[in-house]
Amino acid sequence: MSHNHHPAIQEHGLQDNCPRCAEIADDPFIGMDDDNLMLLVARTRAWMKDQEFPRSDTENKAMRNMEGTLRKLDRLDYINDKMMSEAMEQQDRRDKLMADAREAYIAERESEVEA
Repeated sequence: MSHNHHPAIQEHGLQDNCPRCAEIADDPFIGMDDDNLMLLVARTRAWMKDQEFPRSDTENKAMRNMEGTLRKLDRLDYINDKMMSEAMEQQDRRDKLMADAREAYIAERESEVEA
């Protein structure tokens, strides 16, 4: 599917009444090149903070789809950070146990040598 003749989406957004823009809005990850996808992500992040607004109904649909994905990614980042923090705490506990065991072993060997 191809775009109708309309201004560049970088400056004017996805256009209503354009079949290709509508297709992109349905799934921006399949339909957009990297540069336009980065712009959409940035505009959507700003929109989520009420700093930007969709320039068309089609762009609104694309931004809503992107918003859902970004919220899921944010949640996954949070979960990943939590998992990494817990893993680091577990490793710290293991390291402390090993250090304590090493110290106890050394103390025991030193007492045997003294005896």
